[in-house]
Amino acid sequence: MCKSSNLHGGAGIVGRALNTRQMTGCHECCSTHECNGRLCAHEKPTACIDSVTVDCALLNSLLNLCSDVDHAKTICSKYCGLCNLVDGGWADWSSWTQCDVTCEHGRQLRTRTCTNPEPRDGGADCVGSAHETKVCVRELCPVHGGWSIWNSWGSCSVSCDAGLATRRRTCNNPKPARFGDHCYGNPSESRICMQRPCADGGWSQWSSWGVCEGKQLARNRSCNNPVPSMFGKQCAGTDIQTKPCSDGKVFFNVHGHIVYQAHYLAYPSVVDNVGNGYHSNNGSFVAPVHGQYFFSAQICSTDGQSLDVQLRHVPLSGSEIAIAGNRAHGSGDYDCAPASAPVLLRTGDQVRVFTSAETTAAIIDNSTSFWTSFSGVLIVHIYN
Repeated sequence: MCKSSNLHGGAGIVGRALNTRQMTGCHECCSTHECNGRLCAHEKPTACIDSVTVDCALLNSLLNLCSDVDHAKTICSKYCGLCNLVDGGWADWSSWTQCDVTCEHGRQLRTRTCTNPEPRDGGADCVGSAHETKVCVRELCPVHGGWSIWNSWGSCSVSCDAGLATRRRTCNNPKPARFGDHCYGNPSESRICMQRPCADGGWSQWSSWGVCEGKQLARNRSCNNPVPSMFGKQCAGTDIQTKPCSDGKVFFNVHGHIVYQAHYLAYPSVVDNVGNGYHSNNGSFVAPVHGQYFFSAQICSTDGQSLDVQLRHVPLSGSEIAIAGNRAHGSGDYDCAPASAPVLLRTGDQVRVFTSAETTAAIIDNSTSFWTSFSGVLIVHIYN
């Protein structure tokens, strides 16, 4: 109910009858629809005319009316000094903003300001919201692809030695749609799987005994029956046998080059091999008799390559020993470096040529002008 209605008519009112009130504009003294608009009809405050139905001085002294601006501006605006009071009014709404998303559902916003007019000198602020939103609907968003979890690893690609096992995944979690990106990365991956060895090495038959040279006969065999597979075992034992004979001459001269396992050189071109001490299958010289020997080795490197060459004594028992060495620097078209030394060998001891080269690409050999070579001779036969 409107609290100020008792100021207008009835036994306790000071002023004129209802039919004499001015009705040029209604400014309700309350905000509910239950109020009787006719009881709250007054001039606009901008007219700055006090209501003729009330005694403003009496109401202010009795009820402190001027402190109640909402009521005073419609009854005693002039008496209470409210002639310059302006209540706020809403300006027009702004245009709707752009939708805040590029796809699916979003929001648009518009605003208004309390500037039509702007509240002044104690005037009331605008009632209501300065913001308003509405839903905007755009096209459906793209769906970017996502990988599924990996499948289980497949079976190994081989039944023995090393192979590959593969697993896969699918771009369906989710599946790309509406021009979405496809999954990045590989749909499959592989790893090495290791099975049992395919074959362990086995010895071939012994070769025939050679000619009696240097009071020793020799024969050999190869680990190729079968050749060991990648994870198979090498043959156990030695690939050469010797036995004494009556002749004491031993010398050999070989050239060419093949890098045998672990940087050792083998020489396929055999010029001399009296006593059968040199073995072209692995590049080693095996002493057929006990004695003092002299060995020489030479390596030739290509331009810009630096290669080491060493003579190494490999006794039947004990550690390998380097007995001579040199380096070819490969300046110009090529460079050759020799290494030579005497050494005391017991029957069965070996001498081999070691190089820093891992492949034959850096080594050169020309059978007409320079050789990558290996040679040796028995100087003194020691009988024991």
